[in-house]
Amino acid sequence: MIAELQQAVANYAYALDELNVPELETVLTEDTTRTFTMPGQGLLGPVAGRAAVLDFIRDGHTAQTGRVRHHLGNVWSRRRTPPPPRRGPVCCRRGTRARASR
Repeated sequence: MIAELQQAVANYAYALDELNVPELETVLTEDTTRTFTMPGQGLLGPVAGRAAVLDFIRDGHTAQTGRVRHHLGNVWSRRRTPPPPRRGPVCCRRGTRARASR
């Protein structure tokens, strides 16, 4: 399951970089909703619906002055439910472990 999700994200990132609309159409659902963060403009959106998201992506590619590559290390998603509480070490420094104080 994890490998399939990672592959879907990789397909999306590559299709986004290449403006491969047919591939983007296979990755995005019809009822997709997206927000975008753009340098100098902050958070944009939400943009609702696959057609509107694709139009937004096309407009972004048209306005782009250079080549952009989305590295998978900077792709993130938000959970709809809060994460479980953290347990155990939260940081390590010089071989010592610090625990979060409550």
